[in-house]
Amino acid sequence: MSAQIIVKRIEKLGGKIVLDGDELVVCVPQKALTPGLKEILRKHKLEIVAYLKSSGQDPDGAAMPPTDPACPCGCPAWGRGRDGLSYCWACLALQAMTH
Repeated sequence: MSAQIIVKRIEKLGGKIVLDGDELVVCVPQKALTPGLKEILRKHKLEIVAYLKSSGQDPDGAAMPPTDPACPCGCPAWGRGRDGLSYCWACLALQAMTH
């Protein structure tokens, strides 16, 4: 399985993969992070890191640090919603689309 396919699969699940240096930061809904998906990410980590660096998807080479430990969905929180609570990027986008 190629790194591009893995990244697209994560995006299809409503998640995102970014880099923090050479470490992958994976944000997906908790129920989507199955043991099989974890194994795929572990097995293909180096390929995914190289793909993200070469594709320009992570131009700074660093992920934005979370503002709080977790979104209600279980992902790392990346910002605050209109209600002042912390959410991951996917939940923030969903919140923006529904209001």
